[in-house]
Amino acid sequence: VMEWRKWFRQTRVHNTLTLNDKDLETTESLTKLWQPDGDVQTLVTENPGYKNLKHRRSVFFVDNTYFVIVDEAAGSAKGVVNLHYQMPKGKIANSREDMTFVTQFENGSNMKLQCFGPDGMTMKKEEGWQSTAYRKKVKRMNVSFNVRKDGGDAVRYITVIYPMKDSADAPEMSAKFKNKKFDEKGLEVEVKVNGKKQVLKYNL
Repeated sequence: VMEWRKWFRQTRVHNTLTLNDKDLETTESLTKLWQPDGDVQTLVTENPGYKNLKHRRSVFFVDNTYFVIVDEAAGSAKGVVNLHYQMPKGKIANSREDMTFVTQFENGSNMKLQCFGPDGMTMKKEEGWQSTAYRKKVKRMNVSFNVRKDGGDAVRYITVIYPMKDSADAPEMSAKFKNKKFDEKGLEVEVKVNGKKQVLKYNL
């Protein structure tokens, strides 16, 4: 039991960011912005998880329809930055070419996840587990999007998660940063879903 508890406590088996797949060294999460009104709800949090590396996560809920998650790893630390997602159990179609995952469920609850990152980003699939009750676990897929960080430039990802009833209705999606580098005081990204453009931004 203790071995499994240890496994489930690992940072890399949660939907978050790691450096070299290591557990967080510091957990001092800070809410930088919470904006719950209007067509786009915005949440921005920050955590100095490792020495010389902080993780800022910005979450946008757009038109009550889909999520855009921006992860930025800023600081002088070097290594491989890993962005982890734990997939639901069940059949999932995926593509390394465009970094997409689409669930293939029949019960009307499906989703498409697509990650947009810098050139050279790789994707790794690993066996994962989900604990459904005490001493009960089921297999699922763990995924990481990995980028080598060699210097002071931040590593930045945009992930779009689009829920839909039928996997056949998975939309075409694209996303890019409008601010060319990590900005302590704000963020601006452009997302397109089935050709409809949405600019998401905030200032602190």
